[in-house]
Amino acid sequence: MEANAKYEKIKIPLREATQGITEVTGTLGTPEWWPTGQRIGIVLAHGEHGNMDDPLLVALQRSLTSLRCLTLRFNFPFAEARLLLAETNEKPAAKKPKRGTKKTKPVIPAVDAPEILVDTYRAALTALTHDAASTPAHLFVGGQDIGGRTAAQLASTRSRINGVFYLGYPLHPPGKPEEASARDLFRVISPMLFIQGSRNPFCELDALRKTLLGVGAPTAFRVIENTDENWATPEPLEENAPNKVFLEVTRTLQKWTQSLMRS
Repeated sequence: MEANAKYEKIKIPLREATQGITEVTGTLGTPEWWPTGQRIGIVLAHGEHGNMDDPLLVALQRSLTSLRCLTLRFNFPFAEARLLLAETNEKPAAKKPKRGTKKTKPVIPAVDAPEILVDTYRAALTALTHDAASTPAHLFVGGQDIGGRTAAQLASTRSRINGVFYLGYPLHPPGKPEEASARDLFRVISPMLFIQGSRNPFCELDALRKTLLGVGAPTAFRVIENTDENWATPEPLEENAPNKVFLEVTRTLQKWTQSLMRS
């Protein structure tokens, strides 16, 4: 790991408040040194059931920053709201409820509407590129399930994106490849990388291969064998299995970005 890489918690302001949230949290990873003219920026978004501290995203950011990329992982508003709710519930109540009083179950904030997810992703890009002196020359966006899908929607409206990557694309409901939906992919003109677990029930590999035949943008495809939508392997786990998976994902993403810069 690059000894002098810097990791900084930042607040990303939103254009409009949602779920009572006016800003979301991000972690900016800045390498000690960038090659002149080859500066790469990579933005990582979490999925529907996680947040920016998902172990894969943390590992990816650490590895990519050590490889001299400017990196950013961030929360969508629904994840920020869930974390705030969890913090509130962990605090001791000021007064004990009266005997016989029913304790109400907290309502888990719902996943944000697609337009809010896109606006948040756009705000994250603004945060990454706000300093003109360190603006990356090459920009790659992506993420896990809905994070990757949101990156695709954003890329279809922006010309200055060099590539979109998907860490498990949510192609269809679990076990229902006949209900595949990939409209977002057909509007993307940037090169795309799909990193998929072979046991991911949300994306059967044959269904994805068939879908990609109709996509106009250049695509690359990497299967991580024996892993599911959470990048977990079945029992019994091999020694150090999660780290091996994370390393394979990192290497795939890094080789892909380098290949695009050479082309």
